[in-house]
Amino acid sequence: LTKDVELVKRALSDPACRFDFTLNGYLGLFQAVAYTCREKNIAKIPVDLPLLIVSGKNDPVGDLGSGVIRFENLCQKTDHTDVKMKLYENDRHEILNETDRDVVYQDILNWIERVIG
Repeated sequence: LTKDVELVKRALSDPACRFDFTLNGYLGLFQAVAYTCREKNIAKIPVDLPLLIVSGKNDPVGDLGSGVIRFENLCQKTDHTDVKMKLYENDRHEILNETDRDVVYQDILNWIERVIG
C-alpha cells in the first residue's frame, strides 16, 4: 500500500487492518471500476466540473499509472474542460500515507485553492 515501512509495520500489527478480502468484495471493486471507466458514465459528469485525478505510479489498482492515464483520456474525449492528472513517481496505492505525502497534500491544496479561486 505504501513504501513507508513504519506505516506498513503498524498496519500489519493492527488487528483492525487484517481481514480477508472476499470474492464478493473483489466483484464489487471490479464492477465499480468497470462502471467508472465507461465513456457513457464519464459523460454523465458535468463537463465544466473541475476534476483532479491523482495516483501513485506504482499503484497496481491504477494499473501502474496506465489505467489512470486511460481515465484521463476518457475525460478529455468526453469534452471535460478542466482535468488535472498527476502520477506520483514511486508511490503506491495510499498516496496520502506515502513518504512524499507532504507534496501530495500540497498539490491537492493548491488545486483546491485554484478551483475555489
